[in-house]
Amino acid sequence: MSAPCTHADLVLHALGRLSPRRREEVLAALARDPALAREARAVVAHLALYDQLPLAPEPPPFATLLPRLGAQQRARRSFTAMRVAAALAAVVLVAIGAMLWYGRDEAQFERRSSWVEPGPGLALTRWGGGGALLATGHEPAELRIRGRTRVVLDRHSTLYLYQEDAVGLVGRAWFEVAPGAFRILVAGHQVDVLGTAFELDASLGLLVRVVEGRVRASFSSGEPMGEAGPGETITSAAAPVETDLPGAFARRPQLTLRVASEARAGEPLEVRLTFEAPRLIPVQLPGPAPVASAAWLAFRRPDGSDVTVGLDLANAGPQTLRPGHAEMLEAGQRREIVFRVPLPPGPPGTWRLSALYRPEGEAALASPTVPLLVR
Repeated sequence: MSAPCTHADLVLHALGRLSPRRREEVLAALARDPALAREARAVVAHLALYDQLPLAPEPPPFATLLPRLGAQQRARRSFTAMRVAAALAAVVLVAIGAMLWYGRDEAQFERRSSWVEPGPGLALTRWGGGGALLATGHEPAELRIRGRTRVVLDRHSTLYLYQEDAVGLVGRAWFEVAPGAFRILVAGHQVDVLGTAFELDASLGLLVRVVEGRVRASFSSGEPMGEAGPGETITSAAAPVETDLPGAFARRPQLTLRVASEARAGEPLEVRLTFEAPRLIPVQLPGPAPVASAAWLAFRRPDGSDVTVGLDLANAGPQTLRPGHAEMLEAGQRREIVFRVPLPPGPPGTWRLSALYRPEGEAALASPTVPLLVR
């Protein structure tokens, strides 16, 4: 006999976090109990409100200096008038230096932030002043650097952004690099690539598995370790040699969004979601998660405000994705779904659009942002 359906079950059901067995039990309870079904709809409506909340504003830079200045001033209250004057002058110089240093760090962080498009589950975090890093939790996550490099970070891995063509890695990741130089630094090693697809495991020593192109690895001292081409590996003694090429965490399709370059307020907008398998690897495309809306379109207006619109997969025609039904995409194969959605009200100008798809049992897929000129 199944356990009673609780409010927590309804929340987990709306988020798509229930186990398959428990989900079937909850669905059966909703079918039997109209009051419980109404409560489930209320939970879904409540969670949808969070998608419309704006991000919290950044605090003013000077606010971070006030506690430091106040502490310095209180420590000098017992000084003589001359010493007070000297101390205040020193405080002013320290404050100016700190503000200049903070401004430099802020500029460096903003510059690095402009390089990357993090997917769901990833957030850019400061480290070492103006440095930036991205770290995963219990699920893999995807990001793009300058649109030319795709990275899938495995669980509990961290990527450090040094330059547009240089990153650091702790853990494990899959890289697809467009033609051009790109460097990855790991503990005691350096990997240089020239347009390729490969997996890099730095959790224990170094392990590079190449799918396409060519990779050269060396120790931090400059001593070469070797080069590898398609189907070959480079490894250090501490790294475990495995056979899955690439790791299962990278076997995910890419999601892209296509819309017209221009639109008019109040008119329907044609939206095309495209799921594409990597060039050399077949992947599975799961059906949508059993939630109120498994596909979303996010609009950022010119004034900085955001609004999200759910996409109706159930009525998207014969080409749509069905719950509980996974499809296999062959290497390089594309799967496209077309929607027509009303354009939300807002000011004219350049809008930014992105799409989100929540597959059943997996982390969400997010598309890169695309511009839309609204007249």
